[in-house]
Amino acid sequence: MREHIAFHADGMAREVQRYNLEANTPELRRQRHVRNFFEALDIHHENRLHALAHYIPGSNHPIPQYEISREVMGDVFSYDGWGSIAAMRFQEDRNPIIAKTLDEALAEGPATVIDLGTYDGKRTKAIIEALENHRNISHLIGIDTNALVNESLADLDLVPTTTLNIDFFKIMGAIQKLPGKKIYLGLDNVMMNMERFGGGATDGLPTLMSFMLGEGDQIIFEVLRNYDDKQYQEGVDEIFQVYFEETGLKELVGGHLIADGHPERECKNTIIDGIKDRVEYNGKTYEFPRPELLIQTAMGPHMMDMLSQPYIHIGISQILSSNNVFSALIPFYVGNLVLEKESDWKKVKGNHIVKLRKDSTQKVSDEELEHHHMSACVLSYQLELTEHLFDNWTDTMVGIGAYPAFYNNFIHDYDFYTLGPGKSGAVKHFVKERKGRLDLQRNMLDYIPRLAAGEAKEVRYDAKEELFSQFNVQSFINIG
Repeated sequence: MREHIAFHADGMAREVQRYNLEANTPELRRQRHVRNFFEALDIHHENRLHALAHYIPGSNHPIPQYEISREVMGDVFSYDGWGSIAAMRFQEDRNPIIAKTLDEALAEGPATVIDLGTYDGKRTKAIIEALENHRNISHLIGIDTNALVNESLADLDLVPTTTLNIDFFKIMGAIQKLPGKKIYLGLDNVMMNMERFGGGATDGLPTLMSFMLGEGDQIIFEVLRNYDDKQYQEGVDEIFQVYFEETGLKELVGGHLIADGHPERECKNTIIDGIKDRVEYNGKTYEFPRPELLIQTAMGPHMMDMLSQPYIHIGISQILSSNNVFSALIPFYVGNLVLEKESDWKKVKGNHIVKLRKDSTQKVSDEELEHHHMSACVLSYQLELTEHLFDNWTDTMVGIGAYPAFYNNFIHDYDFYTLGPGKSGAVKHFVKERKGRLDLQRNMLDYIPRLAAGEAKEVRYDAKEELFSQFNVQSFINIG
């Protein structure tokens, strides 16, 4: 099996080498990256111009921006400057935990380990050298868009290795076809750079991971709080500055880089601000108008430049607050990516280390989830002027109690999560009434046996009654 995997890996390496011959000079690479930038821009440009042309003053209708980070991220990280970010992240306190987590996965038997974002290999080698079960690594494949990857694992003698200097998305299909079990490593926030948490059950990071992994495969990834407002110019990491200047985009589109974020926010964005009003590229003209747009606020009409000012988002780095761990888990769960035990999600000084397995046998059936979710929506439509019984997949999972018992331990502030802003009336009602009182420590699934034993009352939720309870009928009578 090991020789079979090595044969496939060598074949991929040859394909990648041929691919990179297209950009074997700095000038060819620059041209390719500028082309990628504008191709990504094209997707959003017409939508933005259309929205501006049809804007109604005071409508508060959002104007689309240029969110191209997922399209250009691989290009950005092929430039120099990543080392300075890595130095900020103090990996030493997390490496032993990553090694232990990987060891547990390898103890189950041989697997190919795919390291996404190997860069110079220093951290990868430190983790592999700390393993007890390194002999169960059939093959280690390091992937990175930065050419440093080519020599990154050359002196690692413990396991057979292959390095691929390419964007992972271009080689994902071939990786998926490798025989045997696979364990993916997504360290240093690389998964947060590739995709967003958002999107629920149909888009975003959970969907990407579910598509990547085959049944029984695992992924170990980090979510880091890595924002530093003192890092380089206005909080912008060095690697983005190098990309912006060496590609020639700074001269071509104008403007400067800013970082939009804060240590307590959910993400940090790297943005090109102050771009030119008009840009010419490859025979096409890009207009970036800045009309004054009115929005309505509680204080009356107010001018908001942020609606009309064009921003090009070229980088995103997400974090995750403790309050949102449970809601982040649910879309993974819906996509067959499950925790095997509570300790597979660890928190280290505000950072998260997660191990998930692709396993469709450990979750509620898709048919049951779909039934609960869709039937609830149909019921809501039948009751005029009422909201959906469950607003989203997370509400559905909470409402029907259809998640593994240990997931409940991730709801640190249960009352805030289930009763806080944005939660559906059905979920709030269910949590309040499930045992006749609000118990923050017991799992919602406890309600069923208590009900059968006659120790809890039936939970009834009347959406129409909930709606009318929001109106003070007596006040209308008095006015009359």
